[in-house]
Amino acid sequence: MDCAVAIKAYATPSRETEVRIALREIKKLLLSGTALNEISLLVPKPGIYHRMVELVADEYGIPISYETTLGSNPAVQAMVNLLGLAPNFPRKKTFEALRSPYIQQDWLAEEEVDHLVQLTRERPVISGIPQWVEVLTPIEFRNSREEDEELGPEKLASKLSKERLAEIKEGLLAFFTHLTPPTNGTHREYTLWIQEKILGLIQDEDSESPDTPPSLNFLFACEHGLYPERDLNAIKTVLQHLRRLVDATDLVLSADEGQIFWDVYRSDLLEVIPNLRIPPVSFDTAVQFGALEVGRDRPIQHLFVMGLSEGEFPSAPAPDPLFAATERVSYPTQYGINLRSPYPADNASLWWLVLSNCHHSLTLLLPAIDEGGAPWEPSPYWEEVVNKGSVSVTEIKVGYSPTVEDATSPAELLAALAQRNTQEVPEALNASWEAAQSAFNVMQLRHSWRPAPIYEGLLEADDIRAVLSTRFGENHSWSASRLNRYGSCPFGFFAQYVLNLDEDYEPEEGMDVMQRGSLLHAVLEELHRRLAVGGVALSPEMQTQILAELDEVCAEVFATAPKKLGFRPNALWKYEQQELKNLLAALIRWECKNQSPYLPFEQEFRFGVRGSEHPAYPLVTSTDEAFLFHGVVDRIDQTKNDELQILDYKSGSTRYSKKDMVEGLAFQSPLYAVVVNNILGKPVLSSAYLLIPKREFSGKLQFSDERPENDEAVQGAIDQVGNFVHQIRSGNFPNLPAKPSSGSLACSTYCPFISMCRVDRRSIAKVRQMEAQNAS
Repeated sequence: MDCAVAIKAYATPSRETEVRIALREIKKLLLSGTALNEISLLVPKPGIYHRMVELVADEYGIPISYETTLGSNPAVQAMVNLLGLAPNFPRKKTFEALRSPYIQQDWLAEEEVDHLVQLTRERPVISGIPQWVEVLTPIEFRNSREEDEELGPEKLASKLSKERLAEIKEGLLAFFTHLTPPTNGTHREYTLWIQEKILGLIQDEDSESPDTPPSLNFLFACEHGLYPERDLNAIKTVLQHLRRLVDATDLVLSADEGQIFWDVYRSDLLEVIPNLRIPPVSFDTAVQFGALEVGRDRPIQHLFVMGLSEGEFPSAPAPDPLFAATERVSYPTQYGINLRSPYPADNASLWWLVLSNCHHSLTLLLPAIDEGGAPWEPSPYWEEVVNKGSVSVTEIKVGYSPTVEDATSPAELLAALAQRNTQEVPEALNASWEAAQSAFNVMQLRHSWRPAPIYEGLLEADDIRAVLSTRFGENHSWSASRLNRYGSCPFGFFAQYVLNLDEDYEPEEGMDVMQRGSLLHAVLEELHRRLAVGGVALSPEMQTQILAELDEVCAEVFATAPKKLGFRPNALWKYEQQELKNLLAALIRWECKNQSPYLPFEQEFRFGVRGSEHPAYPLVTSTDEAFLFHGVVDRIDQTKNDELQILDYKSGSTRYSKKDMVEGLAFQSPLYAVVVNNILGKPVLSSAYLLIPKREFSGKLQFSDERPENDEAVQGAIDQVGNFVHQIRSGNFPNLPAKPSSGSLACSTYCPFISMCRVDRRSIAKVRQMEAQNAS
């Protein structure tokens, strides 16, 4: 290294700051007239920095040249995915292919793909064409409790017509057929299949046949995509490898010997293609970025080296699974065994060789703080250069942001102007400045302790409120589960029932919690229906007979459960059946032991839902406001005097109190009592939740005058429903979990909308303050 070389050193608080400072200095060189091919940005471990350098360089408008592998190219990833689909067509990879921007297929429209997503969740598809065909089989609607919180809605397969399902099935199978290669063939035949079926390369372009074979037109999609040059270069490299593979097999194998299975051919490709390297663009058109070893190849006028922290360079040798370091040194002379030993001088040779190629300026950078926030010592090579060259190290503090003079992108300039408290910005940045000011004002409101403003779940636009008032107006019928959802979190209700958002998840084998609850409900429903027909009471004398009946019911219900409830049995299904039967048997023994005076009367009593002979029931608040209510009562028992007991099954272990009912977390028990009392015209003595796992009643309400609407807790629950309905129609959906996680005062333990929700102590306190003001 020439002694006249100017040396700078920067110790930064993070890798991102390190990258930004390096590229900012490079930008200054380019603006001063330095040629692109005179600058190199090197790092000992480029894999750690590659994506960060790519993003910041794009932000700063600096062209970067770097060597990558085919496996990192999105087009190649999409192509590899297509080659791996047949014959099983796993769900996730199939949808990635159907929604890929790199293919053009006419078999399935976008709406049909959306239908497939829902259909394959309702009746799970893991992999295999038979599973795909099964979900496209029409089903008849079964009078389900579609509004019960423990059971799902009506299945899409029962809503779509048979003709519509047949069209989707035909298109899907055509797509599968197109992507299914011959079982065996030569390397040449399989390569031609890829070119024609996937890439859209026709072997005989001079053919006079008017019928063009169907293709996914992969190359056409790449050419007209967002990054045509990048993707076409990658596919070109793939094609070159395919040609070399075909030429090699033609050279060494005869026609008979060349026959192989598709799996063998695909394995040959997938082992090689992802690791093939895409050559970088010319250094004349971009700044060179790469590993430290690249610096040995040619003279460099301006060299930037990042990542010079301890352990990064030189990196610690990989652990030796066979010999200790001392054994590798002593065994050659002691036992005559020739073992390779690491040479510490290799790193030193590389370092000084790279630096000797630097002719004008050298800039060294390192992250001085590791990912855990601890100080990170510099590399010994950093220290050697700094000490021998008497280099002054510039230490960048935590929270650093560039000044107006150093800002290299519009975003950095806006931040620098804001720190200066500037009132005017360049005209080109006006729109961004106004957006930033608006966002700042919103965040100030969110971080204040004033009552909840707009942007925190309160919709104030007249047109939106008008839509809510119409959608949830007087003719809208409410279910207990939806009202409970508002009580548990208004924003959760807004996301789930106003925006109609569903959680995006990948189906798995086995039952989920909802399906498990559905199965328990189904067994108890059928069992108690049989007991009601036979007039059998839950008593010690009848316990043996009831348990025998339970065995029969379980056998019948379990046999059809996977198909009816929409789950794919896993290896534990056999044991889960026995576990559920044991759970229900324990519940029956507990009920028989208690010798209840009640007999089974009604199961799944419906009102206001499809298949019910009873309409939605109008509940009236203490202020004479009425709203329609519908639902399904799990179980109604009666005494010999026609006095009723209402039970709502819960497959979980959460206990409920009267306070929960009045606050809107458990509406079923109090509201069902009023409805049953008035529809059936019979006295109701009690209403409770039956916790199946705990074998106990929870939140039990007893009515001494046999009129539930006279009970204070029941009327409080009805009034709370009226309040919820008013809040929903008014557009009030704050982030307010009713039962936050223990000790956190934040959100509940699980919520599908956690990624789009802002909730903390401050937001909860602000909503409570607003509620108190409204109440006063």
